[in-house]
Amino acid sequence: TLLALAVLAAASSVNAAEIYANDTTAVKLKGEVDAYLATTKSTNTAQVETKTDPDVNVWGKIQLDAETKLTDTLKA
Repeated sequence: TLLALAVLAAASSVNAAEIYANDTTAVKLKGEVDAYLATTKSTNTAQVETKTDPDVNVWGKIQLDAETKLTDTLKA
């Protein structure tokens, strides 16, 4: 079995900005970064246990949203 232990977790940092906007169109940019410290322990069928040193894992996301008004009731 594989067991991952999160020993330290950093709070997510989320940012958003509206890049462009007028009466019919809007463009927005969002982003998020997560970081955590983890170690792994696994045991194989011969009951040999393997552990790894702590490792820093970082994950990032960038999202670009665009919206335009097609009619008074419909947006794309």
